[in-house]
Amino acid sequence: MGPVVIAIDTEDQKRPIIGDLSAIPELSQTVASHVDRNALDEIAIWLVDAEQSVFVAKRTAHDQQGVDYLVELAGLLQAGVVDNRSRVNFSTEHNLFQERAVLSTIDVVVVLEVNGPVASNIKMGAKVATISMADLYTKANFQNFEEYYVPDLAVAVDAQSSLPPISQKQLSSV
Repeated sequence: MGPVVIAIDTEDQKRPIIGDLSAIPELSQTVASHVDRNALDEIAIWLVDAEQSVFVAKRTAHDQQGVDYLVELAGLLQAGVVDNRSRVNFSTEHNLFQERAVLSTIDVVVVLEVNGPVASNIKMGAKVATISMADLYTKANFQNFEEYYVPDLAVAVDAQSSLPPISQKQLSSV
C-alpha cells in the first residue's frame, strides 16, 4: 500500500468533526454518455466517402482501450491521426501518425475531444465533425474559445465511447 492523499474542501476543513469517520461512501461508477447513432453513422459515411480523412485527437483516450479503439478505427479507414500529445492517444511511431500540416489537404476531419484551436489550416470545403464533451460544459455565451470554427456536425459525447460504433459501421459497410 502506497501513500494516500486526501483532498478536502477548505470549508469542510474548517468544520468540526461530528459523527463516525469510518463511514466512507463507496466510489460511484461513472458511465460514459451515449450518442445518437445517426450522428455517428453520418460521420462514418463521410469517412468512407472521403479521399483523405484524418482524426485530430487531444484528450480522447481514457485508458489503453481508448488507444486501441483509435488505432483500430484509423487502421480500418487508413486515416491519419494528428495527436496533440495531451495524452497518449496514438503512437508517434505508427505509420498513420500525421503532423498538423496535413490538415490543409484533408477532405474529412474528425476532431476528438479538442477544445482549442484546430482550424487554422483546414482545407476550404473540408467536412469537419467534432466529437467532444466540451460542448456540454460551456457556461456562458461569451467566453474565450481561442480560434473559433464551426463544425459541419458537432456531437456532444465522450469520444472514446463513440469510436467502437463508428468502427462497427465501417465493418458492416465492407
